[in-house]
Amino acid sequence: MDHQFNLEHCVRRAIYPDNPGILTAYLSAAEDAAADVSCSNACKIHARTFDLLLTTVCDPLLPTTWRWLCLDYMYKPLCALQALASHAEAAAALRTRTYHLQMLSEINHPSSF
Repeated sequence: MDHQFNLEHCVRRAIYPDNPGILTAYLSAAEDAAADVSCSNACKIHARTFDLLLTTVCDPLLPTTWRWLCLDYMYKPLCALQALASHAEAAAALRTRTYHLQMLSEINHPSSF
């Protein structure tokens, strides 16, 4: 757990922005942790992973390349939530996170009427 917390800290703060392996290691650790727990807890792990990536993407103080990298990998926790979507909690978490991603997209690329 300490290892995962350390990776989470490194991702959120972009401690090593030139090392994308940190991000992939964090995502792998989250997937491994979710594989060993109940559906409800797996949902929480994937939701937390997505939330961390979203918060990182939205932080203007972090390097742009790191923020884009996090954006590129946001699909992983969303797909994991979708795989669990038969569980009510996972379906609700998926809807919420999809909405947040849509709002992020709308803020950055407003549609013209």
